[in-house]
Amino acid sequence: MTHFALAMLLIAAADEPAKLPSDAELTKSIEGKWSIETTLDNGLRGKGITAFRKDGVLQGLIIWTKKEGTLTVKLTGRWEIKDGEIVRASKPANRRR
Repeated sequence: MTHFALAMLLIAAADEPAKLPSDAELTKSIEGKWSIETTLDNGLRGKGITAFRKDGVLQGLIIWTKKEGTLTVKLTGRWEIKDGEIVRASKPANRRR
């Protein structure tokens, strides 16, 4: 009988749609520093770190390396969570005009 009750509980839980986190909850969970390392098929390696600050400022640094040399890209901009997605406006910080 216990197995039947457990099975019914699991079926009932599976029928309920998953509750998605609110924009405020997502904002809180993404604040901080995030890093990534990747290697592309062409041998290009990338290492980067992005900081999502509480005040909505985005700062990032990506270093791409290959045999021929290194390219460093700095990013800055603003970010927010809107309708469950990250909306950001960033631009290269080290861009010359």
